[in-house]
Amino acid sequence: MISASQGRPPDSSTRVRELGEPGSERPSYVEHWRAARRRWYVFIAVWLGWMPFGFVVTSFRADHELPGWVGLIYAVPFFWSGFRAARLKCPRCRNWFTTNGLWGNTFATRCSHCGLPRGSETDPDFRG
Repeated sequence: MISASQGRPPDSSTRVRELGEPGSERPSYVEHWRAARRRWYVFIAVWLGWMPFGFVVTSFRADHELPGWVGLIYAVPFFWSGFRAARLKCPRCRNWFTTNGLWGNTFATRCSHCGLPRGSETDPDFRG
């Protein structure tokens, strides 16, 4: 017995359309860039939070000195948030947005692989 799917091309209503194919929708990158901005905001908050954090810690000590281990503990979220903010994947090509091999620019305005502008809500080169 031959199944219904054998020998026939897939029905166009059940098939997922490829990007760039006629009738496919323009991809939206709004959520991706919103998450990227959130990563930068977290990094800036951690970076600016050092002064209030240090003030609070030193205010509880009699000698008003910041112990070295406090700086080491604070370094973990600082480096983690900085790494996450800098290591961003491009929504179009899925490669690292700011690095190409060993070299990179954290403040790049275009993807180092496909040239997608940072913050673009849709794919400017989409042909659908």
